[in-house]
Amino acid sequence: MSSSKPLARAVVALASLALVFASGCELFESIQAEKVLAATVLSSPEYDFNQTLFPDGGQPFEPDGGLPADGGLIPTLGPQMAAEIFFGERNSDPTAAPKGIAGAEAVLTIGGRSFRLADKGSGNYALNSQDDPDFKYESDAEVKLTIEKDGESFTATVTAPKEERIEQFHATPGKPLELAKGENLQLTRAAIENVAFTTVMPMSAGAQEGPTYTDMPTEPLDLLDLVAGPDKWKTKVITVPGTAFPEADTHYVVNVSAVAKGETSTNLFTTSAFLVGTADLGLVKTK
Repeated sequence: MSSSKPLARAVVALASLALVFASGCELFESIQAEKVLAATVLSSPEYDFNQTLFPDGGQPFEPDGGLPADGGLIPTLGPQMAAEIFFGERNSDPTAAPKGIAGAEAVLTIGGRSFRLADKGSGNYALNSQDDPDFKYESDAEVKLTIEKDGESFTATVTAPKEERIEQFHATPGKPLELAKGENLQLTRAAIENVAFTTVMPMSAGAQEGPTYTDMPTEPLDLLDLVAGPDKWKTKVITVPGTAFPEADTHYVVNVSAVAKGETSTNLFTTSAFLVGTADLGLVKTK
């Protein structure tokens, strides 16, 4: 993996949402609404990599958060938070993707603290804790997203879920979980009131770019499944398939995020989604 890749991106492991949480129980106004929203606000806790990664030396850690290309120790990673938002307008063709709306003002309020998101163009707005160190997760706080455009206000709100805790990640602090290449991994959640998404990201040099596994919904039918029956993502024991760990002698970050789905204003289309969550992290070293 190139050293220019931000470590925060690998750890927070954001997945791009396909636009659309469908639900048959929304208000009539939402069914008629033209504007659509797809937004995630995801965080990960502090994690100390010093004692767990790359004992064979290599390039030093870069201050921009990049990964060593050929090994080397990585210092403690502070808490990470990232918001990625798409705001757009539906096309007359129901099979076409919505058209992004630029030039809006997007503000996240977390427990009374407000943060303005940067307009990245084409309807995309973003903010992370590297941009603003005060942008931090707060369990049980109200999280509200407000988008202002042409005198109209669009909102989404949710209560931030408590931190996820995976028993195996804390059994041997400072040491990665050891696993054979291609072996399934079973993880045990401390609580299951929230939906949990699992993502696996390789970190060693030479590993593939991007996640080797995620069960975070990205397709319309998958999102329908989540709305209709979330039990798949609320199991006490999570089984990560062995295909998530395809290479031997490789380190993988395993990210399990507890996520809550927010309520959106009636002037947003029913497929709109606002997901807020926080993760627990663990490292796996394959043999």
